[in-house]
Amino acid sequence: MKKNVTLYALLTLLLAASATVGAQERPGDTALFISSAPIRAEVTLDGTPIGTTPLLVRGIAPGEHQLTLIKPGHLRRTETIEIGPSEAGQFSATLEPNVFVGAFAAAETVVAGTTYSRQDARLVLPAGTYEFSQSGTRLSLNPVYPNESALRGLRVATPVIVIAAVIATVEDLLVQDAARSYFTSFLPSPATFAAWTAAAASSGFLVALNRDKARYEVETVVRELETALTDAEAERYYLEGDRALAAGNLGTALTNYTRVVVDGGDSEYVPLALYKTARIYSISAEGDLALPLFKLLVRDYPVPETYDRALKSISDIYLSKGLYGDALLSLQEMVFIDDLYDPQDIRADMEAIRNTQAEEGGSE
Repeated sequence: MKKNVTLYALLTLLLAASATVGAQERPGDTALFISSAPIRAEVTLDGTPIGTTPLLVRGIAPGEHQLTLIKPGHLRRTETIEIGPSEAGQFSATLEPNVFVGAFAAAETVVAGTTYSRQDARLVLPAGTYEFSQSGTRLSLNPVYPNESALRGLRVATPVIVIAAVIATVEDLLVQDAARSYFTSFLPSPATFAAWTAAAASSGFLVALNRDKARYEVETVVRELETALTDAEAERYYLEGDRALAAGNLGTALTNYTRVVVDGGDSEYVPLALYKTARIYSISAEGDLALPLFKLLVRDYPVPETYDRALKSISDIYLSKGLYGDALLSLQEMVFIDDLYDPQDIRADMEAIRNTQAEEGGSE
């Protein structure tokens, strides 16, 4: 009973958090799987938003297309892909983060003036340089502007250059050179002109860097980690589940996979853990528990590694219930991105199902 409650809690969390992605309802001649690590990156195809990863796009026109993946906290990724007629292709990208996650074990952590009063604060910070200081149980982190050294140098140099230009100007006014004409004696000397040019340039750079620093401070947004697991922790739980599964310890494997699915957030291991969770229920002869997980996987987490396998598992469950029509529909959705299945074998399975359906219908 406890296992069933755990699964229903898992389903509730997944269904509440997931959104239907942009896979079209009717399959076309082509199919393209788009995945990313981490998942849930926004995808635009030839400039048009089409959903979030992992994503299956059917009926895409053959030829070259431009894909762009956008995810907050990561660098934008744009690639040109080519897909042929009647092809099931895949595009996968690892998005480079421009933030890092830090866990700070302090009674009070202060970052850029914001206080996080919690033990083991897990914070997402923009990539960059930070100054650390600690006083008792208080830990302070302050972002360092990348051009801070140049800014500090200009703050010292600019007043000196301006003073030098003023001195040169005063000297031009008070000290007259008999060799110079009346007209040229009232013009600044080349040294004075050069000094004021340097002063203007230095002041301009100083103003520009101060503005850039203000922009940097506004854009340096620190936030708390939204998921219970980091990417590294999600990977560790997933691999521990694999080891337990290989050893035949289904209970331990299920616990680890469920932890990844519920707390893994945008980890690329979430779809894989979801599939193996469903498989454990399936091989345990608990098809009613496995079926909604397989359906969720196909609908919201279409990745090449599990898509066809989930559809085949759904078909097998329906077949065991005598729901031949639903079993056929599931097999028809397969795109054969997985080498495990041969189209001819699946067509033979579909024909066998139709024959069985006709025989049972006729016997009635």
